[in-house]
Amino acid sequence: MNNIVKIIMLSFLAGILFSGCESVPEKNSDASTPTETYKYDVTDEAIIDASPDVVYRALVDECSGKTNWWQPRLSAKLRQGTSSDEIGAVTDITIGKIKLVAKTVEVKKNELVRINYFEGPFRGEDLWKLENVDGKSKISFRWQANPSGILIRFFDLFLDIEKSHSETMKIGFDNLNKFLKEQSPN
Repeated sequence: MNNIVKIIMLSFLAGILFSGCESVPEKNSDASTPTETYKYDVTDEAIIDASPDVVYRALVDECSGKTNWWQPRLSAKLRQGTSSDEIGAVTDITIGKIKLVAKTVEVKKNELVRINYFEGPFRGEDLWKLENVDGKSKISFRWQANPSGILIRFFDLFLDIEKSHSETMKIGFDNLNKFLKEQSPN
């Protein structure tokens, strides 16, 4: 291959890998309405066979590292704070081989938790919402993020990251239902 073709190919590859490499800045912890545009914006929902207060406690315990019903797909460990639903709590999250660090920025007990990712291959936020539906819980999880770093931008060319995210959420929702059923005294 002649040098001109090599230069063109390398320039093309560099353009793909380095396009938009700037990180999304961490959001203010005032949990105001998001104004950023995200590459990924996925909402997953399910009905969980328990009341919102029971589901909320199970989610908080899982994200605080007190339980492990989402493993091996996802694990979390509290780095800072006493509970993942404490404003300012910092949590280390591992999804497969992906490691993220998130900060809790908004909480309405038994209703809503918002966290911001500020370290790892994605920058953005999660929003958990719970709603009572005939004694059960409608759980809604919205993930809004941008890739951060060259490697994840490269894999993004070949992988359906949003589909993979939704698969992880479905597994989590199914595991949550099983976990709560096992915990129920009935």
